[in-house]
Amino acid sequence: MSIFESFSVISFILVHILALFFGCLVLLRIAWTIIRNPSALKAVKITAPTSLTNPEFGEHCYMRTPSGLNFHYVAKGDLNKPLMLCLHGFPEFWYSWRYQLQWLSENYRVVAMDMRGYGESDHPKGRGEYVMTKLTQDVREVMSGLGFSSCILACHDWGGFIGWTFAHQFPDMVERLIIVNCPHPMAAEKYVFTHPSQLLRSWYVYFFQLPYLPEFWIALNNYEVFEDMFRGEQMGVRKPGSLTDEDLAAYRYMFSREGALTPPLNYYRNVLVRTKSDRDLFKARFRKPVLVIWGTGDRALESGMLEGTADFAPNLTIRYVDGASHWVQQEEPEVVNECIHDFLTAQSYEMINRPN
Repeated sequence: MSIFESFSVISFILVHILALFFGCLVLLRIAWTIIRNPSALKAVKITAPTSLTNPEFGEHCYMRTPSGLNFHYVAKGDLNKPLMLCLHGFPEFWYSWRYQLQWLSENYRVVAMDMRGYGESDHPKGRGEYVMTKLTQDVREVMSGLGFSSCILACHDWGGFIGWTFAHQFPDMVERLIIVNCPHPMAAEKYVFTHPSQLLRSWYVYFFQLPYLPEFWIALNNYEVFEDMFRGEQMGVRKPGSLTDEDLAAYRYMFSREGALTPPLNYYRNVLVRTKSDRDLFKARFRKPVLVIWGTGDRALESGMLEGTADFAPNLTIRYVDGASHWVQQEEPEVVNECIHDFLTAQSYEMINRPN
């Protein structure tokens, strides 16, 4: 057995030990919730808020890709302007880019897609449908279907992992890369296993490796977990009023639909499975301009996870948004949009961390 294979076996065992440990903790929390409120088990139909069809956010469109999947996206801006393709995170969908669709579409053709398994895009069944090679292929096919050979790629959270990978895999298709609160995959891996505090913050990644229980936990008490994620003291936005009741209803509605939970969780169930070829992909640096926007109040990801990012993307700019949460592009949209505008209109990218 090679060193890499031995490391993979050890990692597999460690991941499942952590999954069971955090699963037991969540089971205790579930039991306590049901004891206090037996009606938490009752399913309540959630209706779609009017914000999902607000024409100010853009036009709702669909396309079928060569892979045979139907993708939903919202687009705004002149078709002849440069494409800005936006990839959302978890638990989100196109809606998390609503402010960028409104304000950046003056100079760009802004498209926010529902990634596979999310929102109104197709939800193929099976964990194997959510491996990274298929996720990056989706981005490539959607971009081509929109009539572009390259784009400005804007990504948040899970979309950031896809964006980083896509940029290394297809560098000619990315003119500029914008990452919002997501570390580089290789930098993140190293940081997590050298910083126990981040390992604890990443508890949900290991918990999501379990079957069925994560879906049950999320749906419990009428999807109350979304209140905790987006507006709770730990993970929620810090700026009062930045995420409204209607915004929260949009997320709860979209993930309460039949079959809407397992596909997004399957992203996590594949993320810890990384082959040698996956790692080799990141050996070649992505040398085009990269902007990382980071809300320093993120309780899920420590700012230290950005350590070593320049080793993979030497033409790097980092803009910190003081105190903002993980949901920074929704909490501080004016600041984020200004950061993006400044980055895209800079006179000379060579002046920013010049590539070696």
